[in-house]
Amino acid sequence: MFSFSLPRISVAAVSALAGVTMLGGAAFAWSGHVEGQPASFQAGGTDGYYFWHTDAANNTGFHLRTTDSARVYKYSGTLYTNGQFDNVELIRAEKDDRVAVVDAGHEIKYQLVTAEGIDGIDFTVGGGSRVVLWLDRDGHRIDPADIFLGEDGGHPAHDPFSIHRTRDTAHPWASKGGTVEATAAPTPAGG
Repeated sequence: MFSFSLPRISVAAVSALAGVTMLGGAAFAWSGHVEGQPASFQAGGTDGYYFWHTDAANNTGFHLRTTDSARVYKYSGTLYTNGQFDNVELIRAEKDDRVAVVDAGHEIKYQLVTAEGIDGIDFTVGGGSRVVLWLDRDGHRIDPADIFLGEDGGHPAHDPFSIHRTRDTAHPWASKGGTVEATAAPTPAGG
């Protein structure tokens, strides 16, 4: 009475699973507060950190940059994730700039010596739902007013702060908004 083909059921199941996986991957994005390069970012611009995420085909991932208008500063800090940092690259590396990925890919430690130019780090995050940023300038926690996030150049409430992967608000089933918040992250080793 009932006849079916095992290959047909297998193809249907694989197709359904692929569709759910694609929806699941597309439905989650990083906090909207960090999407897009800050409009005010330029070499020799306002002193401080600029942090953003892009989702474009050729420039996907996170971008952390520093610049200064007149002085030379030493920027350093630690980034944590509950995923894994991948594709970590120094941008405009000079002899005093350093980056290290430690703790099985869960932590980035860096130092950037910046004058009127631009220094920075690019990276992606595999898995995970959180990135915590501890940002220092000349050995002290930087004022959040000197941290510019995303296209609007907003500021976090505190340093350190974290961003979270949230539902993409472009989809009707998504929860509204992402988060940028103060965090009680562990103190970096040696800090």
